[in-house]
Amino acid sequence: MKITGHAADMRETLKEHRTKGYENKTILEIVTDIAGRHGLTPAVNAQIGAFVNDYVAQQGESDMHFLTRLAKRHDCIFKVANGRLIFVPRGEAASASGLSMPNVTITPDMVKAYEATFKDRPAFQKTYATWWDRKKAKLNKEESDDQQNDETSGESAVDADFGVRHQHPNKDVAKATANAKQAENDKDTRTMTITVYGDAEIRAEATLTVQGVRDRVNDQWRVKQVTHSIMNESGFLSIVDCEKPGNGAIGN
Repeated sequence: MKITGHAADMRETLKEHRTKGYENKTILEIVTDIAGRHGLTPAVNAQIGAFVNDYVAQQGESDMHFLTRLAKRHDCIFKVANGRLIFVPRGEAASASGLSMPNVTITPDMVKAYEATFKDRPAFQKTYATWWDRKKAKLNKEESDDQQNDETSGESAVDADFGVRHQHPNKDVAKATANAKQAENDKDTRTMTITVYGDAEIRAEATLTVQGVRDRVNDQWRVKQVTHSIMNESGFLSIVDCEKPGNGAIGN
Protein backbone atom coordinates (compact mmCIF):
# COMPACT_ATOMS: atom_id res chain seq x y z
CA MET A 1 0.00 0.00 0.00
CA LYS A 2 1.25 3.47 -0.91
CA ILE A 3 -0.40 6.63 0.36
CA THR A 4 0.24 9.86 -1.53
CA GLY A 5 -1.09 13.23 -0.42
CA HIS A 6 -2.11 15.89 -2.90
CA ALA A 7 -2.62 19.60 -2.30
CA ALA A 8 -6.34 20.13 -1.91
CA ASP A 9 -8.78 22.95 -2.54
CA MET A 10 -6.72 24.60 -5.31
CA ARG A 11 -9.74 26.08 -7.01
CA GLU A 12 -10.10 26.14 -10.76
CA THR A 13 -10.96 29.85 -10.65
CA LEU A 14 -7.44 30.58 -9.38
CA LYS A 15 -6.17 29.42 -12.77
CA GLU A 16 -8.25 31.89 -14.78
CA HIS A 17 -6.21 34.65 -16.43
CA ARG A 18 -6.95 38.26 -15.61
CA THR A 19 -5.37 41.72 -15.76
CA LYS A 20 -5.38 44.04 -12.78
CA GLY A 21 -3.10 46.62 -11.16
CA TYR A 22 -2.55 47.19 -7.44
CA GLU A 23 -1.38 50.69 -6.51
CA ASN A 24 -0.18 51.56 -2.99
CA LYS A 25 -1.52 48.28 -1.67
CA THR A 26 -0.06 46.11 1.09
CA ILE A 27 0.52 42.41 0.61
CA LEU A 28 -2.36 41.82 3.02
CA GLU A 29 -4.70 43.95 0.92
CA ILE A 30 -3.68 42.19 -2.29
CA VAL A 31 -4.07 38.70 -0.82
CA THR A 32 -7.37 39.67 0.82
CA ASP A 33 -8.71 40.95 -2.50
CA ILE A 34 -7.76 37.74 -4.31
CA ALA A 35 -9.02 35.52 -1.48
CA GLY A 36 -12.38 37.31 -1.57
CA ARG A 37 -12.78 36.58 -5.28
CA HIS A 38 -12.55 32.87 -4.58
CA GLY A 39 -14.48 32.66 -1.32
CA LEU A 40 -11.36 32.03 0.73
CA THR A 41 -10.16 33.40 4.07
CA PRO A 42 -6.77 35.19 3.89
CA ALA A 43 -4.03 34.03 6.27
CA VAL A 44 -1.04 36.35 5.90
CA ASN A 45 2.08 36.76 8.03
CA ALA A 46 1.77 40.13 9.80
CA GLN A 47 5.24 41.43 8.90
CA ILE A 48 5.01 40.43 5.26
CA GLY A 49 1.41 41.60 5.06
CA ALA A 50 2.40 45.14 6.02
CA PHE A 51 4.73 45.55 3.03
CA VAL A 52 3.42 48.30 0.71
CA ASN A 53 3.76 47.99 -3.07
CA ASP A 54 3.77 51.29 -4.93
CA TYR A 55 2.47 49.43 -7.92
CA VAL A 56 2.35 45.79 -8.91
CA ALA A 57 0.61 44.52 -12.03
CA GLN A 58 -1.12 41.29 -12.81
CA GLN A 59 -1.00 41.21 -16.59
CA GLY A 60 -2.84 38.42 -18.35
CA GLU A 61 -1.86 35.86 -15.72
CA SER A 62 -3.81 33.71 -13.31
CA ASP A 63 -4.20 34.56 -9.64
CA MET A 64 -2.20 31.40 -8.91
CA HIS A 65 0.72 32.50 -11.07
CA PHE A 66 0.55 36.08 -9.77
CA LEU A 67 0.59 34.99 -6.12
CA THR A 68 3.42 32.54 -6.79
CA ARG A 69 5.45 35.35 -8.36
CA LEU A 70 4.65 37.70 -5.47
CA ALA A 71 5.54 35.02 -2.90
CA LYS A 72 8.89 34.32 -4.57
CA ARG A 73 9.74 38.02 -4.46
CA HIS A 74 9.36 37.98 -0.66
CA ASP A 75 10.79 34.47 -0.03
CA CYS A 76 7.33 33.25 0.97
CA ILE A 77 5.08 30.36 0.11
CA PHE A 78 1.51 30.61 -1.12
CA LYS A 79 -1.01 27.79 -0.90
CA VAL A 80 -4.71 27.11 -0.49
CA ALA A 81 -5.81 24.75 2.26
CA ASN A 82 -8.96 24.23 4.32
CA GLY A 83 -10.67 27.24 2.78
CA ARG A 84 -7.75 29.56 3.58
CA LEU A 85 -5.38 31.37 1.26
CA ILE A 86 -2.01 31.10 3.01
CA PHE A 87 0.82 33.60 2.37
CA VAL A 88 3.68 33.15 4.85
CA PRO A 89 7.50 33.23 4.88
CA ARG A 90 9.12 30.05 3.63
CA GLY A 91 10.00 27.80 6.55
CA GLU A 92 7.71 29.53 9.04
CA ALA A 93 6.53 26.01 9.91
CA ALA A 94 2.87 26.82 10.35
CA SER A 95 0.06 24.58 9.27
CA ALA A 96 -2.96 25.78 7.33
CA SER A 97 -4.80 26.26 10.62
CA GLY A 98 -2.01 28.48 11.93
CA LEU A 99 -0.88 25.92 14.50
CA SER A 100 2.78 25.03 14.87
CA MET A 101 3.93 22.09 12.77
CA PRO A 102 5.44 19.11 14.62
CA ASN A 103 9.09 18.78 15.52
CA VAL A 104 10.05 15.12 15.01
CA THR A 105 13.24 13.78 16.61
CA ILE A 106 15.20 11.19 14.61
CA THR A 107 17.67 8.86 16.36
CA PRO A 108 20.02 6.27 14.77
CA ASP A 109 17.71 3.31 15.49
CA MET A 110 15.03 4.99 13.33
CA VAL A 111 17.25 5.58 10.27
CA LYS A 112 17.29 3.09 7.43
CA ALA A 113 19.38 5.18 4.98
CA TYR A 114 20.33 8.77 4.27
CA GLU A 115 22.18 10.87 1.72
CA ALA A 116 23.33 14.38 2.60
CA THR A 117 24.85 17.04 0.37
CA PHE A 118 27.06 19.74 1.86
CA LYS A 119 28.19 22.88 0.09
CA ASP A 120 30.67 24.46 2.46
CA ARG A 121 30.44 27.81 0.74
CA PRO A 122 27.51 29.43 -1.03
CA ALA A 123 27.79 30.44 -4.67
CA PHE A 124 27.39 34.17 -4.00
CA GLN A 125 28.51 36.58 -1.30
CA LYS A 126 25.49 38.85 -1.74
CA THR A 127 22.62 39.58 -4.07
CA TYR A 128 21.56 42.86 -5.59
CA ALA A 129 18.53 44.12 -7.48
CA THR A 130 18.15 47.32 -9.51
CA TRP A 131 15.39 49.92 -9.56
CA TRP A 132 14.73 53.05 -11.60
CA ASP A 133 14.47 56.43 -9.86
CA ARG A 134 12.13 58.43 -12.10
CA LYS A 135 12.77 61.75 -10.37
CA LYS A 136 16.54 61.55 -10.86
CA ALA A 137 16.41 59.45 -14.04
CA LYS A 138 18.94 57.12 -12.46
CA LEU A 139 19.39 53.37 -12.14
CA ASN A 140 20.08 52.33 -8.54
CA LYS A 141 21.23 49.09 -6.95
CA GLU A 142 20.03 47.62 -3.66
CA GLU A 143 22.08 44.90 -1.97
CA SER A 144 20.78 42.13 0.28
CA ASP A 145 21.12 42.59 4.03
CA ASP A 146 22.67 39.16 4.61
CA GLN A 147 26.14 38.58 3.20
CA GLN A 148 28.14 35.36 3.42
CA ASN A 149 31.32 35.65 5.51
CA ASP A 150 33.97 33.15 6.47
CA GLU A 151 33.17 32.09 10.04
CA THR A 152 36.76 31.89 11.21
CA SER A 153 38.53 34.78 9.50
CA GLY A 154 35.67 37.21 9.04
CA GLU A 155 36.61 37.56 5.39
CA SER A 156 34.21 37.14 2.53
CA ALA A 157 33.55 33.48 1.80
CA VAL A 158 33.09 34.20 -1.91
CA ASP A 159 33.73 37.18 -4.14
CA ALA A 160 30.93 36.76 -6.67
CA ASP A 161 27.65 38.67 -6.39
CA PHE A 162 24.33 37.65 -7.87
CA GLY A 163 22.31 40.20 -9.82
CA VAL A 164 18.54 39.80 -10.16
CA ARG A 165 17.76 40.04 -13.85
CA HIS A 166 14.67 42.24 -13.93
CA GLN A 167 14.50 45.92 -13.03
CA HIS A 168 12.18 46.86 -10.15
CA PRO A 169 9.82 49.82 -9.72
CA ASN A 170 11.22 51.23 -6.47
CA LYS A 171 13.81 50.86 -3.72
CA ASP A 172 11.65 48.83 -1.30
CA VAL A 173 10.67 46.22 -3.88
CA ALA A 174 14.27 45.93 -5.09
CA LYS A 175 15.49 45.47 -1.50
CA ALA A 176 12.85 42.83 -0.74
CA THR A 177 13.69 40.96 -3.93
CA ALA A 178 17.43 41.01 -3.20
CA ASN A 179 16.88 39.69 0.33
CA ALA A 180 14.51 36.98 -0.87
CA LYS A 181 16.88 35.81 -3.60
CA GLN A 182 19.86 35.78 -1.24
CA ALA A 183 17.84 33.71 1.25
CA GLU A 184 16.90 31.31 -1.55
CA ASN A 185 20.54 30.92 -2.61
CA ASP A 186 21.68 30.38 0.98
CA LYS A 187 19.10 27.66 1.64
CA ASP A 188 20.67 25.48 -1.03
CA THR A 189 23.89 24.97 0.95
CA ARG A 190 22.80 21.82 2.83
CA THR A 191 20.23 19.23 1.77
CA MET A 192 19.41 15.68 2.81
CA THR A 193 17.19 12.77 1.87
CA ILE A 194 16.66 10.43 4.79
CA THR A 195 14.64 7.23 4.94
CA VAL A 196 13.27 6.37 8.37
CA TYR A 197 10.92 3.78 9.77
CA GLY A 198 7.48 5.26 9.20
CA ASP A 199 6.27 8.25 11.19
CA ALA A 200 2.99 9.83 10.10
CA GLU A 201 3.85 12.99 12.05
CA ILE A 202 6.49 13.93 9.46
CA ARG A 203 5.01 16.34 6.93
CA ALA A 204 6.06 19.21 4.68
CA GLU A 205 7.24 22.34 6.56
CA ALA A 206 7.67 20.35 9.79
CA THR A 207 11.01 20.33 11.64
CA LEU A 208 13.18 17.21 11.74
CA THR A 209 15.72 17.07 14.58
CA VAL A 210 18.43 14.48 13.85
CA GLN A 211 20.49 13.27 16.82
CA GLY A 212 23.37 10.81 17.16
CA VAL A 213 23.86 10.07 13.45
CA ARG A 214 27.01 12.02 12.44
CA ASP A 215 28.50 15.51 12.44
CA ARG A 216 26.69 18.06 10.28
CA VAL A 217 23.76 15.68 9.90
CA ASN A 218 22.92 16.09 13.57
CA ASP A 219 20.90 19.29 13.35
CA GLN A 220 17.45 20.71 12.79
CA TRP A 221 16.14 20.35 9.24
CA ARG A 222 13.11 21.73 7.44
CA VAL A 223 11.02 19.09 5.69
CA LYS A 224 10.46 19.98 2.03
CA GLN A 225 8.65 16.82 0.98
CA VAL A 226 7.84 13.42 2.45
CA THR A 227 6.59 10.17 0.92
CA HIS A 228 5.04 7.58 3.22
CA SER A 229 4.84 4.03 1.88
CA ILE A 230 4.07 0.54 3.10
CA MET A 231 6.04 -2.21 1.37
CA ASN A 232 5.72 -5.97 1.94
CA GLU A 233 9.47 -6.41 2.34
CA SER A 234 10.27 -3.19 4.20
CA GLY A 235 7.15 -2.28 6.13
CA PHE A 236 6.13 1.33 6.81
CA LEU A 237 8.78 3.81 5.61
CA SER A 238 8.98 7.61 5.34
CA ILE A 239 11.32 9.08 2.73
CA VAL A 240 12.02 12.69 3.70
CA ASP A 241 13.62 15.46 1.62
CA CYS A 242 15.06 18.15 3.90
CA GLU A 243 16.94 21.43 3.74
CA LYS A 244 18.83 23.37 6.38
CA PRO A 245 16.78 26.32 7.64
CA GLY A 246 18.24 29.81 7.85
CA ASN A 247 21.42 30.82 6.06
CA GLY A 248 22.67 27.29 5.53
CA ALA A 249 25.95 27.83 7.37
CA ILE A 250 27.81 24.58 7.97
CA GLY A 251 28.96 23.74 11.47
CA ASN A 252 30.53 20.66 13.04
